[in-house]
Amino acid sequence: MIIPLFSLGTKSKSVTVSAQEHVNVFAEVSQDADKTPLAFYGMPGLTLFTSFGDTPVRGRIPVDDFLYVVHRGTFWEVNNAGVKVSRGTLSTTSGRVQMGYNGLQIGIADGKNLYMYALNRTAQPIASITNMGTLATLTTAQPHNRYTGETVTISGATPAEYNGTFTITVTGATTFTYTMASNPGASASPVGSYVVASSFVTVAGGLLANPFDITWQDHTFIMGFTGSGAIQWSAVDDGTNVSALDFATAESSPDDLVRCIADHGEVVLFGKNSIEFWASTGNLDQPFSNQNGSELEFGLAAPWSLTKFNDTLIGLVRNGGQVEVRMLQGHTMQKVSSQSMDTIINGYANVADATGSAFVYQGHPMYQINFPSAGASWVYDASTGLWTSMQSGLAGGRHLGEMHVDYLNKVRVFDYQNGNIYNLDQTAYTDNGMPIVRQIVGRHVFRDLNVLRTSFMQIDFETGVGVNDGQGSDPQVMLQVSRDNGHTWGNELWRSMGKIGEYRTRVIWRRLGRGYDFVFKIRMTDPVKFVLAAAAVTNE
Repeated sequence: MIIPLFSLGTKSKSVTVSAQEHVNVFAEVSQDADKTPLAFYGMPGLTLFTSFGDTPVRGRIPVDDFLYVVHRGTFWEVNNAGVKVSRGTLSTTSGRVQMGYNGLQIGIADGKNLYMYALNRTAQPIASITNMGTLATLTTAQPHNRYTGETVTISGATPAEYNGTFTITVTGATTFTYTMASNPGASASPVGSYVVASSFVTVAGGLLANPFDITWQDHTFIMGFTGSGAIQWSAVDDGTNVSALDFATAESSPDDLVRCIADHGEVVLFGKNSIEFWASTGNLDQPFSNQNGSELEFGLAAPWSLTKFNDTLIGLVRNGGQVEVRMLQGHTMQKVSSQSMDTIINGYANVADATGSAFVYQGHPMYQINFPSAGASWVYDASTGLWTSMQSGLAGGRHLGEMHVDYLNKVRVFDYQNGNIYNLDQTAYTDNGMPIVRQIVGRHVFRDLNVLRTSFMQIDFETGVGVNDGQGSDPQVMLQVSRDNGHTWGNELWRSMGKIGEYRTRVIWRRLGRGYDFVFKIRMTDPVKFVLAAAAVTNE
């Protein structure tokens, strides 16, 4: 008979209640339940896209046809072939950075400084260059779209003092100034031309100290600051222009701000013990204000666990004395982690360093949360509610993926231990050469707590999936049986899943013994396709 041997549960506080476990698999619920209402597939592997070397990427943002990343102290532009071009230099070389985009500029906060990169580097024809002493004023024929602090290189102007590479100060839509080494003595004729040498700027002026977070809402960048409850906003459509007077402070709790992020037209401020929702006021002097009465008494337990997910926000939050994965639903926090997952997560000694990232794979919204101190990674699938352990390699440690991004309709995955960027690849059955374990521990099989004999068991895998040669040419699946509620396991019993093209292969085990309770563990390590459709068990 076909039995629901494998389900969507998670190991309970006691394996006597549930020993269920899923490693590197995801589930799909069939709409018409053709052969089975529930099938399991292997999570995709990783193939290399490009690499920055031996240290991890610090932050990323896709804009149009390019992927922008910070690695060590350099801001890079990456194209679809993985070719990298340096676009700027940061003053820090380690630690997570956060990035935002306002349609004109990319903003970067690294915990020490705020940086802006203007994507438009097009130069305009020069109408004139005049001077007052060594101060040159360049006027363009059309709006120049430049920002104070950028550098331009001017050539072909006479006198020659006007030529060179200079840092500019914007004084109008068609004018900017720069300082020459000496007085040219006359206006420029001919005026020559210029190119934008660098549109990467370190923001100075009225910025508060140590910006660590940045988001965008209503044409302004909003920044959060280390050790503070304050936010500060930029001028409209210009992240290089920040006034010391344009700030506000979270009001509902004296806790420090740990993240600020725009969502559905609001700016959501996450503190260590509270969450506030700030809305647009339409007032340029005070563009955002707290929506009194909407505050939540949850704290963000791990700042970098927070991410956008499935049209909302999700992260690891503190609820009283424990932590839980929750996501926003309007102005409420909906619980995502099950009680079994709460037990697992709260068993980790340190969760403050947890990191979270989201992606969509074959219609499944996925949230991956990593616990670096515990060496563990988990993925939550919003379409089924399944929590699966994500592991790279055979040792049972965490997954390679630290961050994800959708770039040119492909999910790119950033390695936590080096500068590799991968493609999430449904045709890959290793993580950049590291084996991927597929493992499922099923439900308890019992009959009224009486002795039963299991004489026959068949797992309906997609068979005949072997590769041409090497490991996986004759792929093997291993079965272990527990007869004591999942406390201990018998020896591995190996069966072939069929060499390439052997689609009629049946995966069968016989004479599995007697017991009051059976739990079955299925495991595969070969680099081949994994699809589990159904299970049949004959009991006596």
